[in-house]
Amino acid sequence: MSDSNLILEVKGLNKWFGATYANKNIDFQLRPGEVRGLAGENGSGKSTLLTQIAGIQPSDSGEMFLNGTPYKPRSPLDATSSGVAIVVQELGLVPNLPAGINVFLGNTKRFSRFGIINNRKVYEAANQALSQWGLPPIPFQRLSGDMNVESRKMVELARALASDPQILILDELTQSLSHDNRTVLYELIRKFKEMGRSIILISHDLEEMLKITDSVSILRDGELLAEVPSQTVVLIDEAYASFVSTDTSYIKKLVNKYQNLIISRTLSKFYGLPGLRMGFGFMSKELEKFSRYSNEYLGYNRISEDIAIAA
Repeated sequence: MSDSNLILEVKGLNKWFGATYANKNIDFQLRPGEVRGLAGENGSGKSTLLTQIAGIQPSDSGEMFLNGTPYKPRSPLDATSSGVAIVVQELGLVPNLPAGINVFLGNTKRFSRFGIINNRKVYEAANQALSQWGLPPIPFQRLSGDMNVESRKMVELARALASDPQILILDELTQSLSHDNRTVLYELIRKFKEMGRSIILISHDLEEMLKITDSVSILRDGELLAEVPSQTVVLIDEAYASFVSTDTSYIKKLVNKYQNLIISRTLSKFYGLPGLRMGFGFMSKELEKFSRYSNEYLGYNRISEDIAIAA
């Protein structure tokens, strides 16, 4: 039985690609008005999970529920009609079609008469979606292939919003956006929350993700290891350097203040620390040293269970 108080519930989701076990018995819950981030190294199963929720590819086993009702999308259009829309990481537009047509691709019948699409009505509807959500103007009459990457991603965002979704999925969208358009996106996220709608997003900018999400789900090797409130997570770069230099006071404050620690990938670059991976309970040699140090000097016995590392 599903919890009707959840907007989305995933139970025991599994996905294989040949011998690769991409998602392993994923249990995932999303509440109305929640912004959830997915974190994990490349290949951890983040995008695979999102594509199943968005109907891009089917699950091999498991169940999904949308507002307490069984949900099994057969295609992205099927998911969209159920209130779930996605902006994928790759470019997802048809380059030789106008941007406005791409916004309603697969759903142009309402703009057609005798099999002929009324482009003016298409562009009007696309601009209405922009206006509703406060997005900047887009020249919808231009061919998508003539646009730069950022403009194409904004068209894809407009396409997702034009379906008036209850759940919006964003897979690495912000990496293609300028500072101004990121600001626009942050305001859109705020509006979604106020309306009780939900967002799931992936961003390799971990600092950004922690600022704009309510919670973070951590995946490793296809498994969902933990869900943590975003405000309980801290990125440690300089703090780890302080630890290496045996500055106990700063690291002790951090350990006492935060329940979950994410050490970012920059550590590998600056300190040459091999083997850093996303996941609770994974202990590289450096973390074993960190754990022993914490236990001996800080009296914190669960450090190995409460550290999440993004590689």
